[in-house]
Amino acid sequence: MGSAYQDAKVQQPALYITGEHDPVRTFTAGAERALPEWVPNLTDIVEIKGSGHWESQENPEAVNAALLNFLEPRATLA
Repeated sequence: MGSAYQDAKVQQPALYITGEHDPVRTFTAGAERALPEWVPNLTDIVEIKGSGHWESQENPEAVNAALLNFLEPRATLA
């Protein structure tokens, strides 16, 4: 018996940030290619050059820029 969410897709707009040298990418080979199937509103995949697994600590400026670029078109005034 499977979970009620077993085949659920992420419907929210999403951004995937990864490090160029993130070791997780080596043991999840192919997972990034499957992202658009499971996350149909994936807006972008951002690879932070020179970073490993801790992108936000290794290159916070690049991560912040990617986040702001993702969030800016979605910002609304309350």
